[in-house]
Amino acid sequence: MEEKDKVEVLQQIAATQQADYNELSAVWRDVTTKARGTLAACGVFIGATFAFAQSIDNNTPIEHRIFLCLAILLLLFVLGHSVAALKVRDYREPPHYKGIPTPGSTSWEEVRKMLETQVAEWPDTNQDLRRQNSRINSHVESAQYFFVGFVVVIAFLAAYTIVSPR
Repeated sequence: MEEKDKVEVLQQIAATQQADYNELSAVWRDVTTKARGTLAACGVFIGATFAFAQSIDNNTPIEHRIFLCLAILLLLFVLGHSVAALKVRDYREPPHYKGIPTPGSTSWEEVRKMLETQVAEWPDTNQDLRRQNSRINSHVESAQYFFVGFVVVIAFLAAYTIVSPR
């Protein structure tokens, strides 16, 4: 196989790995967008919960206080996991290669060597990005579970408030 043919095969491999990287990067953006949305919703509900807490007085039943404390605790878990998801930032940069130089400036053998180096780096790069995506997703998923728990606790608090005798 000639050097030029080897270069073409390596270019196809690199293009496939670049496409995989692009897809993983899109997942990264989507999951961090979810984390930011969850964090924003959490902030709104923290404000609302503290506003509701101001209406509590000495006559407020202990059950209301317990539900409210549990709701605040769940929101703090949501906050923590959302922030943790957004703090995951380090991953390996993709290998860069600026196309094939003109035949007169670089030999096909040199181009092949550059491409071999790039192709060898891509799997580690993509694996690292997959690992980081998994970490972010784990935090976002936990934040969303805690947020659902918060909603359930608030629903119980509202229902208990409606049906409890005064």
